[in-house]
Amino acid sequence: MSKDQQFALATVFVSGLFSLMVSLSTSLLTNKRESRTFRRQLHRDKIEATRTLYQEALSVLELHARQGGRTDDAWRGTLVGVRARLSLAASKSVQSQFRQTSEVLDEATAEHVKSQPRELGGGYQLIESGRHYDKHEREAAGLYSKYEGEFLKLQAAMVEHLTELEKGLA
Repeated sequence: MSKDQQFALATVFVSGLFSLMVSLSTSLLTNKRESRTFRRQLHRDKIEATRTLYQEALSVLELHARQGGRTDDAWRGTLVGVRARLSLAASKSVQSQFRQTSEVLDEATAEHVKSQPRELGGGYQLIESGRHYDKHEREAAGLYSKYEGEFLKLQAAMVEHLTELEKGLA
């Protein structure tokens, strides 16, 4: 083999090795970038799912408050579903505050219902007034005020948790 042939063979070998190294490094960098992009998108999706869950949790509580405790089985099923999903996705502080807020709301709506007319049957309602019913109205009003405070604490805990999750994107 002549020197020219050896030089040509060495040049082919070096350029082939260089091409292989370039393609491997490009492949590794591309895979790393795609993996990072995928993880970021997965994290964004988790944040959006948590935000949606929190919106649903707040709306379920508000619906119950606006209906004054008169809710149906479908609503109770929705509440159970929200509580279950919160136990899986929410922070401990949000779970605890949701429980506390819903307990205060249940107390308030129970007092509100006691102050309302009652069915006697046959389409008649018993409407009474007096200290007994006024007492229930006052207690319900005080509990509704307490509920509003707990609701604001719940919102703050949810915003704090979402902010923590969003810090993970940076």
